[in-house]
Amino acid sequence: MHKYITAHPCPVTADNVQDLCSFNFVFICVDNGSAKARIIPFLQENNIPFVDVGMSVEVENGSLKGLCRTTTYYKGSEAPLPSLIS
Repeated sequence: MHKYITAHPCPVTADNVQDLCSFNFVFICVDNGSAKARIIPFLQENNIPFVDVGMSVEVENGSLKGLCRTTTYYKGSEAPLPSLIS
């Protein structure tokens, strides 16, 4: 089911973000806002398409409420991504 997807078990830092240039698509699933702030502009500047996913779960009045979000970027996208992704 997950053919051709490879997990990379190392954090993306300022020192290795350029390694993403070797990818033709990036799937982002991190809960660290500062990491996303480093990764997403780099991918946009290099026209590398990506999907970012996010989820939040909260307790309200003794019940759980949740939200799932997906954001897709491809070359030429005009969406104001920084306002959509946290």
